[in-house]
Amino acid sequence: LEGVQEALKQVEGVAAVYLITDGETAHTHDFLLSQLPSLRRCYGSMWHINTIGFHAVEGDSLIFLKMLAKQTGGRYHRYPIVLQSPSEQMQSSSLHCVMRSPFVGDDVQAIANEISRAKSFLKEASVLL
Repeated sequence: LEGVQEALKQVEGVAAVYLITDGETAHTHDFLLSQLPSLRRCYGSMWHINTIGFHAVEGDSLIFLKMLAKQTGGRYHRYPIVLQSPSEQMQSSSLHCVMRSPFVGDDVQAIANEISRAKSFLKEASVLL
């Protein structure tokens, strides 16, 4: 919450805040979401928060980041990283992390859903022909 407030203070008329986090918070997620109306009163309503879950753990943290982005009109993204074990580090170059899965975001998921629906419609249409 303090980081978002600080970002909103920096420049008058901020349009977007990019919150890069692992999703862990000092406050409850419900408390943080309940503070959004207060932030809107203090800093106007024309901004949104784009959340980026960096090495965020599945579960409540990711749900919170999705909700925070949605409630402010922002976008949610996830960038999952897994640290390599020492033996894997020895075998690779100087990289200390690897991608576990591709970049994930709410817009990417929406496109995947549309493709899935289109495939289903095509299958149904081919049965009718």
